[in-house]
Amino acid sequence: NYLKIKNYIVDEIIQDDLKLYYQIYLKKFLNVNIRASQSNWNNFYKFVKHNNTSKNFIFNEQISVLMEKEEHVFVKNGFLKENNVRIHPSFKKIKWFNTNIIDEESLIDKSTVKYKFIINKKIIEDGLFVRNWKSGDKCFSKYYNSYIKLSNVFINNKITNFEKAQYPVVVNLDDEIISVPNLYNKTHYSLIRESDKKSIYWVSS
Repeated sequence: NYLKIKNYIVDEIIQDDLKLYYQIYLKKFLNVNIRASQSNWNNFYKFVKHNNTSKNFIFNEQISVLMEKEEHVFVKNGFLKENNVRIHPSFKKIKWFNTNIIDEESLIDKSTVKYKFIINKKIIEDGLFVRNWKSGDKCFSKYYNSYIKLSNVFINNKITNFEKAQYPVVVNLDDEIISVPNLYNKTHYSLIRESDKKSIYWVSS
């Protein structure tokens, strides 16, 4: 669904050869026969050279390109779609891009665990959701005693744009951020009564 290529490649290969390079690799790894006008190719080269990590490039109806500091990522359109899935009290497994979110009973291999959520059962019963990051997301910082932008939390922790687009953000019924794996928890698990805790796992596939 995606292909990562180092940015320095645009400075080491002439444009005509570079076009062929992209076409071969996109066919090999994404099974996409990429076609675009010469003007679109020229705009793409400028996009990569400018290295603006705050923007994406829509190559054509099949492919978009995300810019990172050291690489650009070709992504099949539709792969990084918006997701907003409810976690029901009796849920077992949710597919999340190339990973899964599962309950404790479904955990077979602990080595696959990327993060363990510990959530108050009452919040799950009222309405717990996992969704993508969206522009304007904020979470409350006890350290600053104010709301801070989640995008800044990602930047400070060196989370790339590609990773950010797939990162699970756990929210309650009011869309208030409850947890972001390894980055933020509104309530520390030690403050939740043992009988009220439910463990949920983010695991690799």
